[in-house]
Amino acid sequence: DAWEDIIPSNQIIFYNFVSNFLKEINDKPSVLGIDIAGGAILFFMKNLFKQKGKDNYELKAFIQEAKFYNDLYDICQGQVICDRIEHFMGSFIEDKFDNIFIGKYINNYNNYNSIIKSSIEKLKVNGVIVFMLKNIFDITALLKRLEESNSNQNFINIDPEQIEVLCSSYANIKIEFYEIKHNEVEDYYKEKLEILLQSGLVNTNSRLLIDKYLVVIKKYI
Repeated sequence: DAWEDIIPSNQIIFYNFVSNFLKEINDKPSVLGIDIAGGAILFFMKNLFKQKGKDNYELKAFIQEAKFYNDLYDICQGQVICDRIEHFMGSFIEDKFDNIFIGKYINNYNNYNSIIKSSIEKLKVNGVIVFMLKNIFDITALLKRLEESNSNQNFINIDPEQIEVLCSSYANIKIEFYEIKHNEVEDYYKEKLEILLQSGLVNTNSRLLIDKYLVVIKKYI
């Protein structure tokens, strides 16, 4: 789960972001969750809406795994679509959302560019998309790939610059990246990192200790 470090262990980061997002919503908030497993993110939002005195809100979900359907059906009051991700682009065509959460790492999707573009098109003005980008070049992943040829095979090689280029065609879009670093790096990998730096095989460690990025895309007028 891409959000395992945000809810609950880094809940303050998430709460502060969502609180700022709610300040800009004057009418009925609408939230869409994509591949959000059992719906912890939507459940968090539902409780936060109530804390903020917003009783009139709308939660919807698009998932690929049927085993989560019943849980999300209860949270979203039945507004759940279970289908392959390729069909997301043709779903919720008439809807516009204040917030869209993508539950899996964006580099879990082969068609990540279509998912991001379709999500942007489904946003209201001042709406935001939030997802996680796995840094496949962090020290742990880098060294594992050197040792195991099949390591990180589920993650597509995407860096923040590629996401920025993808969004650059939209004049009314702003994108921000928040670095989430490893809480600690095992001594084994620290020693390996020192060897790499001293050998000259790695000339910078600016991204090596970053585990993932919290990516926020906002649509303006």
